Amino acid sequence: MENFNNNEVSQQFNLTEKDRAMVYGQYQAKNYEQYIHNVRKEHEELERKNQARTLAEKIGKNGRSFKDLTNVKPTATEVIRSMNMDFLPEKKELQILGQDGYKTLPEHFAITNPNNDKVYSVAKGQYTPANYIDLAPIFDENEITPTVAMVIRDGGKFYIEGDASIEGEVTPGDTVKQFLCAYSSHDGSASLAFAFKTERLACANQLSFIMGAGTNTAVKNKRAMKIRHTKSIEQLTKLIPSVVDFQKGVFLQDLEGLKAMQKKQLNSFDFTQLMENTIKTIYADRLQGEKKLRNGSTRKKGLEDIQSEIIQINDNLRNEKINGKFERSVYNVFNAITRFETHQSGRSKDIEKRNIARLESLYGGPAHKKIETCREYLLAQV
Repeated sequence: MENFNNNEVSQQFNLTEKDRAMVYGQYQAKNYEQYIHNVRKEHEELERKNQARTLAEKIGKNGRSFKDLTNVKPTATEVIRSMNMDFLPEKKELQILGQDGYKTLPEHFAITNPNNDKVYSVAKGQYTPANYIDLAPIFDENEITPTVAMVIRDGGKFYIEGDASIEGEVTPGDTVKQFLCAYSSHDGSASLAFAFKTERLACANQLSFIMGAGTNTAVKNKRAMKIRHTKSIEQLTKLIPSVVDFQKGVFLQDLEGLKAMQKKQLNSFDFTQLMENTIKTIYADRLQGEKKLRNGSTRKKGLEDIQSEIIQINDNLRNEKINGKFERSVYNVFNAITRFETHQSGRSKDIEKRNIARLESLYGGPAHKKIETCREYLLAQV
């Protein structure tokens, strides 16, 4: 077992191991250590299988996975229609109650579902609703098979992913793969967009989410695009083949970065320092300012204020093994953190709501930014 130096981060790692030793110590018997080893391995395997499930499979009836379909390859059109998302939202007038009765609110409309009158949002007059079925040609016309699809807030937002046929290995058996993602919303939470997501297949950790800031940027760098609902989906569909071809080169470059992380092996002291500095970098916003104490005094925020994150990341790190062996590699640090951000972050007691919030955070939100910050910081260390 790795012996970490006694600093703020490693204390949590060693404390957990000490507690386990105390519990097991008084029940030692013949072959008990081997028994505990086997039980723990079984637990780790079950945990890994659970983590390898996509978020689409963790948000209940609103998410669907098509990865295990061997003989059937549904089109994006079929997927969207099967989830009852093929409809064009209606713009309805808004009225306000004044002293003289109800009056129509000028230049604003309610965006509603024509099938059940559900109100998704309030938008200005120039807003043009878009049918989620408009996302289908991005996949169908380019022969990209959907792998997962997700409905958020009763249709307020919709995600669909497909296999971009881009993959490689960091080490033998440790495969990373790229997926084409497309999404849109009726509730104003997202523009119509597509992006590329890199995922580690062994644990479904999101390693990157590449998207552009807008149409012009996307056309220039051929990495991704998002457009307003006033623009045509056709420009997205036509760009996909060239973007996918370009993305293959980007992926190979990113893969070399992951391999460099894996090859960078550290001694115990440097490894622990790297963990601590990485955590301080990606959670810098949580460590700013001061914390008010119960006695009325204040202190500067520090790592003790994100102990739950540190404990979980250290536990993830303990389970990061290459061919059954723990390694002090930069790559292991990256995977421990991406596992936390992909599968474990969030505070809601409702598991399904927590998974949905995490999903939206990973798609261009705070979790995506933390992962990108982590990746850039660690790449600078190799």
